[in-house]
Amino acid sequence: MNSNPKLFIGSASESLDIARALEDELQNVASTEVWEDAFRPGYYTLEELTRKASEVDFAAFILGQEDKTDSRGDMTLSPRDNVVYEAGLFAGRLGVPRVFLLVDSRGTKIPTDWKGLGYVMYDGGAGSTKDAVHPAAVRIRKEISDWAINNASSVDERILGHWWQYVVNRMDGAVLSMLNIASSPSSSGWQIRGTAWTGDGKSVAEYWSRAVALDGRDSKLFYYWEGKDPFGESIPQYFGVGEIQFDGPGSGLISNGDGWYSESPLVKLDATLRKSTKYIRASETDFQVTKGNDRAALDKLIAAQLEQRKGYMLL
Repeated sequence: MNSNPKLFIGSASESLDIARALEDELQNVASTEVWEDAFRPGYYTLEELTRKASEVDFAAFILGQEDKTDSRGDMTLSPRDNVVYEAGLFAGRLGVPRVFLLVDSRGTKIPTDWKGLGYVMYDGGAGSTKDAVHPAAVRIRKEISDWAINNASSVDERILGHWWQYVVNRMDGAVLSMLNIASSPSSSGWQIRGTAWTGDGKSVAEYWSRAVALDGRDSKLFYYWEGKDPFGESIPQYFGVGEIQFDGPGSGLISNGDGWYSESPLVKLDATLRKSTKYIRASETDFQVTKGNDRAALDKLIAAQLEQRKGYMLL
């Protein structure tokens, strides 16, 4: 499961590229969903919007220059009426502070009864959509993070979800992993499962926990694991123990940590390695890519994460 807050992003079809750029900017702090991906086939749009408004924690709407409005003899660029309506629908369900209105900085008509609201501006004339939304995304990211801190009360909620694991003291064997920490009644309340890659991007191991214990006072997780290399000759098996020390404030979502794990081949118990590790919370999109069938997208993602790992190396 992903413990990040849920964010719905709405826009006109003409501003879908802005919505996608905002999604990319916020995936590390929220489980995002753009309107184009949110609606089930066979249901009315209004029915689906009402359902979404009851499921998410936040919403963001792109108010661009998609339309023209004749108001008292003046023709003014304006957002689509349906986007304005949807923003009001979500504000009524979530409350105004949890609905972000991204307004084109070049100017667009806003309903008069919205005057006084704190808009977030995006640069509709920027050279790229990333540049257009980045300043707005910084502000939204802080709002979401602050809300998560105030609303996540247990250690369980703070550490559950997807994590990138970077080995920072060795170059051989598995050096990068995508792991998932989940609650599981069959594993004393906790379960860890992961996939690992070598420094050249080769998938080298699948692993899972056999026992997990949490020290809630210190946000520290201890585990015993087993794994195998499904592509290796005779499918070699491994086992070991590990510890993750999660970093963060006394309450709220935790996004990073440090730790270590030991690795021993089952056929050569004296060849034990101890690997130091860095943990960064992963987005739902990254997790789905590692579980999907798009090889090109996976190769690109792993290459980017291996590059990111260089910044954490202790060597």
